[in-house]
Amino acid sequence: MYIDVLTFILNPSGVKVLYILLLNPLKLRYLEFQESEVPLLPGLRIHSPFNIVLVYLTLFLFGVLFSAIATTLALHISDHDGYAAVNSMISMPLFFASNALMPYDKMPEWLRMLAMVNPLSHTIDSIRELFMGGIPVEGIVGLAVAAGVMVGVGVVQFRRTGV
Repeated sequence: MYIDVLTFILNPSGVKVLYILLLNPLKLRYLEFQESEVPLLPGLRIHSPFNIVLVYLTLFLFGVLFSAIATTLALHISDHDGYAAVNSMISMPLFFASNALMPYDKMPEWLRMLAMVNPLSHTIDSIRELFMGGIPVEGIVGLAVAAGVMVGVGVVQFRRTGV
C-alpha cells in the first residue's frame, strides 16, 4: 500500500491530481478573495486564506483525535463485532450531543453540559469562528492537546498489547 501511494505521488499524473485536489482549490479561492468580496457560497465569506489553512488544521487535529480514540479502543477490544458496536455507541452520541445540529442556547441544560465537553463541538465552534474572521486559539490548542494525549494513550495501549 505504501509503495503504491509513493508511486502514485511520484508519477507525473499523480502530482497533477494532487495539485488539482489540494493546491488548485486554495489558489482559486485566494484569487477570488483578492478580486472581490463576493461570497463563494451563499452566506460564506472567506476573510483570509490563512483561515482556510486553519480550518484544514482544525479538521486534521480532530481526525487525529478521533483516530487515536478509535485505535485505542480497537487495541483494547479483541472482538471485531464488539469494536463496531462500541464505535457506533461513541460516534453517534458524539455527533448528536454536539452543537452541529442545534445552538447552545436552544439545548436543554443537560445536553448543553455534554456539548460543552464534546470535542466535536469544539471543532465546530473553531471552524465557525474561523469563517467569521476570528482565530480560535483556545479551540485549536485544546484539540492539539487532546489529540496528543490520546495518541500517547494509544501508544501505551499498543505497547501493552504487543501487536
